[in-house]
Amino acid sequence: NNNLVLRHGLVEALNILPHFEVLESSFEPSSADRGMDLSLEVLSHCQIIRIAVQIKEGEVHPKAALRAVREMRGLDNYKMLIAPSLSKASRELLRENGFGYWDTSGSLYLELPNALYSIERPPLPQPREGREPRHVFRGSTAQVVHTILLDAAREWKVTKLAEEADVSAFTSQKTLDYLEKQLWVSKTGRGPHTVRHVQKPGAILDA
Repeated sequence: NNNLVLRHGLVEALNILPHFEVLESSFEPSSADRGMDLSLEVLSHCQIIRIAVQIKEGEVHPKAALRAVREMRGLDNYKMLIAPSLSKASRELLRENGFGYWDTSGSLYLELPNALYSIERPPLPQPREGREPRHVFRGSTAQVVHTILLDAAREWKVTKLAEEADVSAFTSQKTLDYLEKQLWVSKTGRGPHTVRHVQKPGAILDA
């Protein structure tokens, strides 16, 4: 069970931190604790602190990390997100929102009132969902990226973008979905009225 492996991995990683001990872990938080999968009571430098943890077993792109932040916003505890792999962008987003994190690369970040724990290691490959492009900046998917960057202020529909990039509608769709997950592109409208807007052309160019 991946969930159990992640839970045990987190507890082991925390217990080897200096002046830190996990006193209690509860795998069944109450239904009022929205977004929390695991509750920890820890001892850090002689102070008892509660940490709410959300567990993600699959891919964690920045959009998923932002969703976790929003789901747990109302909780008073310190908060962490744990996953098999967290990208650099997801880690940065979590830190900016006051969240800690841990993933199976051994990377860990946790800012408490009396201590800051930070271990930064290169992210492991993300699990791929469905038919997501493997190399978005190569081949036909790169043509989609180039097309939207040449007119970054424009509203794009999937079919029109496919026509102008000279790719299939499927390629246009999956490329836009990938860019949206990175929070580089936003989506408005529904069904045939759905359009995409480039939010961060600089971030796409950097990538």
